[in-house]
Amino acid sequence: MVRTFDIEAKFIVSLIPDGGGNGAWVGTEDHGVYHYDGNAEADKQWKQYKNEPGDPNGYALALDKQGRLWVGTLNHGVSVFNGETWKTYDVIDGPLGERIFDIQVCSVDGDVWIASSGGITRYRTKTDSWKHYTRACGLPEDQASSLAFLRNGDLIIGTQCHGLVLMGRSAQGEYTIASYIGGLMRPTLSLLIQVPSLQDAINLYEKYY
Repeated sequence: MVRTFDIEAKFIVSLIPDGGGNGAWVGTEDHGVYHYDGNAEADKQWKQYKNEPGDPNGYALALDKQGRLWVGTLNHGVSVFNGETWKTYDVIDGPLGERIFDIQVCSVDGDVWIASSGGITRYRTKTDSWKHYTRACGLPEDQASSLAFLRNGDLIIGTQCHGLVLMGRSAQGEYTIASYIGGLMRPTLSLLIQVPSLQDAINLYEKYY
């Protein structure tokens, strides 16, 4: 059965389950974030949050292990919703870039990683602190467009113009750049940037390396 929804927003740019089993968070352009509750009555299934996030563009969405919603915006960093209140973190007290492209949560420790126009940012949940990774740390460029974790916690970063970067996780939970995938280093891995998606790149990497 195909079902359509009559909501104000027409440009959907991100979508994730809400963790409850029958709902979803929806990120839009210009209309903020919507929450869909499939268990609610028909006229109460949708709730819109247009003014609460930093701006009304929810380009990236993620739920952390505490159940908080992270929203990556167009010009105001990330906004975090704990179910009751919103808090926005911008370049002064959060990620380095104003434009957020992706947000992922590491399954090993629950830390939140953010890909932005200014580099990579890691939010450490245990210490409530931020750590940044940029070209000064060895990244080939500052603009990162996508993130994905391997099962052991290693991180693959998709950059705007310089292929993929692998950041290795140590036993102590620290990250360092292990290799570039895309011709900058270890050219035997250059085939990974030719696969259809970042997930396919991860699958190939785990199979052969």
